[in-house]
Amino acid sequence: MSHISWDGVAARLLFSLFVVFATWNPSGRSYWHWLWDGQAGFWTVLAVGLVLLLVHLALFLTLRGLLGWKGLFLVGLTLVSLMLAAGELGLAPRSGSWSGTAPLVLLSLLYTFGLSWSLVHHRAAGITHVEPLK
Repeated sequence: MSHISWDGVAARLLFSLFVVFATWNPSGRSYWHWLWDGQAGFWTVLAVGLVLLLVHLALFLTLRGLLGWKGLFLVGLTLVSLMLAAGELGLAPRSGSWSGTAPLVLLSLLYTFGLSWSLVHHRAAGITHVEPLK
């Protein structure tokens, strides 16, 4: 597939939001809260935690591989700057539940950018990103 569809970007965003908010969120319904409540069995908690850890690791390694450390830093800095500018312009509240949710949304946007970057780069420059099998 060589074209970028907004449906695909939305699916990547929803997946990223799910992974980030399933790990921790300020509402109290997340893996982190489930782990510390101690009501679930050890193996269940371990299995879900390992799956979430592997998904975060895969997303992070995808980002680092595509953007490099400098690109990752610059995209993150841009997203943080946009969040701060939205707060200064009154487009986003500075306190309350938004202050706990905004960094999670930014991390999800960063993951979405990394997942979509390969398609954008292929469309703009004709370069395909392929990892060699070892």
